Amino acid sequence: MEQGNESDGDTHQKNCKESMAYLAALNAVNLILLDAVTFQRNNNIVYTAGLTLAVMKLAEGDSQGAQLLDTIQKNLSENQQHLLKTSQDCAEILTRFKSI
Repeated sequence: MEQGNESDGDTHQKNCKESMAYLAALNAVNLILLDAVTFQRNNNIVYTAGLTLAVMKLAEGDSQGAQLLDTIQKNLSENQQHLLKTSQDCAEILTRFKSI
């Protein structure tokens, strides 16, 4: 009977350790995603200022306004792809971690 209790206790302890390790990995992934979202938000603030400048240049007939708009659009797309890739990578990390 004691052996059964020890075995149950060992299993419970192992499950607790695995759960704690998974929660630590989940926390790390959340921090990575938060960093990626913050990076995107900060870039969007800069792009908003750039957009204002581009519109002003276009209103003045300056062709650099169109170039600036193209650059902003390209960077927005790259930021979205970066955030998507980061999210996919984090999901893969958690999936692999859970299967170990």
